[in-house]
Amino acid sequence: MKTFKQYKVNEKSLAGSVAGKAKGQIIPFHTLFNTPDGWESEFGYTNAKGDRKIVKSVKGEVSDREVRKILDDIRKKHSVK
Repeated sequence: MKTFKQYKVNEKSLAGSVAGKAKGQIIPFHTLFNTPDGWESEFGYTNAKGDRKIVKSVKGEVSDREVRKILDDIRKKHSVK
């Protein structure tokens, strides 16, 4: 069995590197949390510097259609042209 070496990775610089090469230099995301008060969603993006920016928080469930619409709006508003 082959063993693998463990490396420490700076997540911020890795995310920034990936976002910098992506179209528009951002990566939009949707995070769903199950809190004691119910479901909560966060929408945002990671920019080329590796910074996570939260654009919108929603309590309750969000439909797939609405998720796609919000992520498309984030791409349009925050992408580097």
